[in-house]
Amino acid sequence: MLSEYDTIATKHGINTTPVPRIDCTTNRKASATLKRNQQWLLDNTLRIANLMCHDHIVILFQGETPGKFPQCTIDSMLDYLGIDN
Repeated sequence: MLSEYDTIATKHGINTTPVPRIDCTTNRKASATLKRNQQWLLDNTLRIANLMCHDHIVILFQGETPGKFPQCTIDSMLDYLGIDN
């Protein structure tokens, strides 16, 4: 289980940035946490895809809006990074 500020070694051998703060004490904070964590996932996917020269991954995900990801987008990003969900 991931905790705040953990880093994860991806299947590409590159560590992610630290997992952002998680706060679900109110609906508003839970919504902000969802958006913040989706932004973290997008940023790490794009950063690693750029480092690996995987332009097709960058093109696939660069237009996504954090907070509005469909589940298939989240699953695809986690699969690309090699993170179990």
